[in-house]
Amino acid sequence: MSLFPHRPAASPLIAVTLAALLAGCGQPTGPVNSSGRGSAGTLAGQALPGQATPDATPRDAGVVRQTLFTDQAPELGDFSEHRSYELGTRVRPLANGRLYAIRYFKAPGETAVPCGGCDHTHTGRVWSNDGRLLATARFLGESAPGWQEAQLDHPLAVQLNETYVVTVDVNSHYVVTVGGLQGGLLNGKLFAPSEARCSPETGAVRVCDPGVVRTNGVYGDLGQFPTQTYRSSNYFRDVVFGKVWSINVGGGAVKWFGPDRLPGSSRDGGGPTGQVYTTGTRIDTGGVSFPAPQAVYQSERWCEQGCTFGLTGTDADRVPTFTAGTPYRVRLHFAEIYFSRPGQRKFDVSINGQRVLSDFDIVAEAGGPNRAIVKEFVVQPGGGPPPSTFIDIGLLVGSANFPKLSGIEILPAQ
Repeated sequence: MSLFPHRPAASPLIAVTLAALLAGCGQPTGPVNSSGRGSAGTLAGQALPGQATPDATPRDAGVVRQTLFTDQAPELGDFSEHRSYELGTRVRPLANGRLYAIRYFKAPGETAVPCGGCDHTHTGRVWSNDGRLLATARFLGESAPGWQEAQLDHPLAVQLNETYVVTVDVNSHYVVTVGGLQGGLLNGKLFAPSEARCSPETGAVRVCDPGVVRTNGVYGDLGQFPTQTYRSSNYFRDVVFGKVWSINVGGGAVKWFGPDRLPGSSRDGGGPTGQVYTTGTRIDTGGVSFPAPQAVYQSERWCEQGCTFGLTGTDADRVPTFTAGTPYRVRLHFAEIYFSRPGQRKFDVSINGQRVLSDFDIVAEAGGPNRAIVKEFVVQPGGGPPPSTFIDIGLLVGSANFPKLSGIEILPAQ
């Protein structure tokens, strides 16, 4: 028997609150009609998790987006020694959370770092304090001089009171405030330690424990972990810190993706939760910007009648963390792991009731089966009455077979 039995395309959309992905589904709470294909109920439950490993402790990051230097500007706006460097800042989060982008202040005379025909101008890196490379970011299409921002290749989980080093390479020109980090810097949940201030605590000067980082403003050879310092100089290398919501739809926890805990339907994808399908076939993620881990594409949830994930961003304390009026970047991850030819599956996708994909054919757009594809949209919460803190993602029945989804990421937009 076919895993995808043919049913009338006019089957009603069934809305599923993503909480059920964590703790099972509840009872219908009201009508939803975001598909244009009929009425539906919404199922109550818990919320989209912030990450694969629960961080929702009282010291978890309560901020959506935060930087260390905000809009500060350097004292020396264009300096050159006519050589390349790796320039960086030591940063210590004061809560568990995620780094999802790197920032740096570009000097007017700076040009692209030579990299053998690559498509980006500069590379940002996040390192552990002992020099292990943890994540990278590519700066594309940089603007005029001033603050630039690029997303990390994957959101990076960072731990309370651990020290990390953020760097961006430079071809020949950079900005600097000599002594700018001598007294340390504390901004919300981010702290830059220094020789004079190894702790974010204010008040009386305290003696630093042995082994505590005391220096900041680091430099070194291009592409290498920098260890040298010069008078606690601030080279204006920064991170974007906060919450990232992600779920492996149809699968378990993997890296920064949380698990799908919603039970699969018992009747061929026709129930309100859809059905889970998995494969052991390797998925090609080559050429995909910001791919999910391999395992995310090897599982899916498909819905015979369509389904909607009503995302609240609620944390463990049931406090809504999507902010009304704030833009968020929604990444939807797909790979066709059942069919093999174009045209065998075509479906629609909506966000907050607005269609963003029509007759979406994964095989055709990805260039074949078992190939990853990511669709990204910038939206504001709008899945409920204003001021809404919901983001609704609808999988809608299209012209061929049934809609499906492998992964969801939501992070604050730049």
